[in-house]
Amino acid sequence: MLSNLLILSIVFALGADPVPGASRPPFERLPGAGTPSPRIQEPPHSLIEVGAAAPDFSYQTADGHWRHLRELLGHGPALLVFGANREQLLALEAERNALLDNGILPVAVLNEKPARIWSVVRDLSLNYTVLADPRQVVAEQFNVKREDQRSATPSWFVLNQQGEVRALRRGQLPNAGFNTLASTALGRPVPGAALPASH
Repeated sequence: MLSNLLILSIVFALGADPVPGASRPPFERLPGAGTPSPRIQEPPHSLIEVGAAAPDFSYQTADGHWRHLRELLGHGPALLVFGANREQLLALEAERNALLDNGILPVAVLNEKPARIWSVVRDLSLNYTVLADPRQVVAEQFNVKREDQRSATPSWFVLNQQGEVRALRRGQLPNAGFNTLASTALGRPVPGAALPASH
């Protein structure tokens, strides 16, 4: 079951700055970040809307393995959250188990360097996948890159297991209700919702 999978990982998006002299985070049991490779080609940029295929972006784990979004989606549909603030990251953590119980992987993409991501994950006790995207490579592919380069536009995307965007919203993140919006977009039962009576 997905809730039994250890999905917390701290990863670099392609193009992340390596952190010179940075020591490994104290997450020995967790996959972490590595350095980017210039030989990986990212998908071309196009407008991402409902029904479109999500860009199959790449990232590298601490053990040096390159991964793609499609590999993450091999574990189930995903809720990608960009530009989340502290409260929204905590709200996503509070709904983590409900999302996993419904087969949905929560993933936050933050415009931070890996060392900062490690601190955020540790300080907030986050137990879901967090991607470091300091150059907004992934944010740009999802059309949420801000020109000021400080952070991605707060946005969310629900992807099915085939990588199709089932729902999205740019410009605003909810402070709660991540499981409801993701479950609804995927046509899954919403916990606590009344079921239709049978005849």
